[in-house]
Amino acid sequence: MYFQRVSIAQSIRSELNVLIDAVRYILDNQPSVHETKDQLWKGMPASGWGLIQLRFKACSESEKAQKVIEGQGVNYDCQRPS
Repeated sequence: MYFQRVSIAQSIRSELNVLIDAVRYILDNQPSVHETKDQLWKGMPASGWGLIQLRFKACSESEKAQKVIEGQGVNYDCQRPS
C-alpha cells in the first residue's frame, strides 16, 4: 500500500534528522571523534534497515500478481495475502 511506503519514508526521514542533529551538535560542543562515531553508528543501522524495507515494499506493490502457479504439471490458484 502506498500509505505504508509513505509511513516508512517518514520514519527514515525522522531517523536521518536525528543523525543530522547529532552532527550539528558537534559544531557547538565539539565532542571527541570517538563519541561522535559512536552516536552516529548507533543510528545508522535503523536508517539502513528502513531503506531496505522501503525498497522491498515498493517492489511488492509494483509486482503483478499471478492468478495461477504451475508446479510439476499441476496448476494451482494463487491467492495473494492482503
